[in-house]
Amino acid sequence: MNDKKEKRASVEIAEPRFQQELKDREVLAGDTARFDVKVIGRPEPVVKWLKNGKPLEKDSRVKFVDEPEVGLHSLLITGTGVRDEGLYKVTVSNTAGSVSCEAQLFVEGKSGWCNGHQLRLPPLRPGMKS
Repeated sequence: MNDKKEKRASVEIAEPRFQQELKDREVLAGDTARFDVKVIGRPEPVVKWLKNGKPLEKDSRVKFVDEPEVGLHSLLITGTGVRDEGLYKVTVSNTAGSVSCEAQLFVEGKSGWCNGHQLRLPPLRPGMKS
């Protein structure tokens, strides 16, 4: 009888593993950045997102989209700007363990926005300093 319980317990608990890890992203200012990971694990892993080592909080621009039935977890950042550039890390954990991966977000066209219009400066000529 103990053998059946042990086999059942080993099937129900599995440490998280990535089937798809984060990838570096490059977006234009004002566009949406999306980071996706696909994970498996039992019990279902808890997902935590960080930016530059600090926990990310959901707000009007930052969204967490979870599709646990397929193991897909996404971070969406709308209206990106220079403030969003940095190192993003996701940690997934359950009672069996924890794994993490990270990726960089680069935002092009950092000149900014004014009244809903993107301001673009021409590229610098050789020899000019920014």
